[in-house]
Amino acid sequence: MKKHIGVVGSNNATSSKKMEEIAFELGKTLVDNGFRIINGGMGGVMHAVSAGGKSSEKYVEGDIIGISPTMNKSDVNKIVDVPISTGMSYARNQIIIASSDVIVAVGGGAGTLSEIAYAWQIGKPIIAFDIGEGWSSKLAGTKIDNRRSDFVQRVTDVYSVIREIHGLFYSKAPPIKEGDQIDGYIVKSILSKHQNRYVYLVEKDRKLFVLKFHDFIYDVDKKRFENEIKILLSLDYPNIPKVLNYGHIKEEVPYHISPYLGKNLKIEYDNLQKEDIQNIIAQIEETIFYLKDKSCVHTDLKPENILISPDYKRISLIDFYLCERYDNKMQLEDAFKKETMYNFKKLKHFLETGERVYKI
Repeated sequence: MKKHIGVVGSNNATSSKKMEEIAFELGKTLVDNGFRIINGGMGGVMHAVSAGGKSSEKYVEGDIIGISPTMNKSDVNKIVDVPISTGMSYARNQIIIASSDVIVAVGGGAGTLSEIAYAWQIGKPIIAFDIGEGWSSKLAGTKIDNRRSDFVQRVTDVYSVIREIHGLFYSKAPPIKEGDQIDGYIVKSILSKHQNRYVYLVEKDRKLFVLKFHDFIYDVDKKRFENEIKILLSLDYPNIPKVLNYGHIKEEVPYHISPYLGKNLKIEYDNLQKEDIQNIIAQIEETIFYLKDKSCVHTDLKPENILISPDYKRISLIDFYLCERYDNKMQLEDAFKKETMYNFKKLKHFLETGERVYKI
């Protein structure tokens, strides 16, 4: 059975050309990947995502469902092929959310805000476009309240939406297990998993190392992982782990191995002293500016990606999967400001206060 993706966002009164272009691309890509679209059946983002879905070569009748607030099916935009009239006015928003497996928000006003709130309350995964407009941008990356341990997933492009959805529903079993040997390294235990990216603790000659690999869904994921290895091999800095070995698991899944350097800041935070924290902040700042000098922008700076040595004296910045290298100086400056420095401010706030913030 196809997964139902609820797309919520601005109507005719509040949408923009940018929102509608994103919604069109989103609709086409969702149907391209075998998903069914549910929306509010009216104009703006709802019309655009419907049109995009119907433009897909993989579109079949029934892929576009519109749930109208009115009693009259003729009020639903003509692109929708399954119009559902509720006569419930704004209360129809609950039906959209309850009928969807995942919610994707593009812009949006008060109606979208209510839909995101409903989704949060009943535990639906929420993906929000951070495009500088509407409630999706205001709530992207935030934790709305403490009833859930996750947060509203922030994305800036359609590809990331598909990757997040596949990570939720279609993760594959890893190609290795505890006790396996990879080029002489013995697999001890799994350290972390996100979507199809895995990090394992491995051992060789009584020393501990970290093995990272990505079991790919898309070719672009493979290219990103290979780019991560290439970037790491080009860097030489004490706060960035060395790649000691790299290759392929079962001839198809690329991996790389680096030293095991300790636990991350999220785990170790309560054990840190004030002087440790100031030293950590200084090292992180020096490391990200080193990367900038090498034309690299680390886009995923967070406590989980900062390792700390057992004596709390040295940090190591990890996870270069989303790292970008820029030849254009203006693009480098812009990305460094919007991504690395923005995340550095949030990380610094966490270290100084213990409060995890998703917007700053």
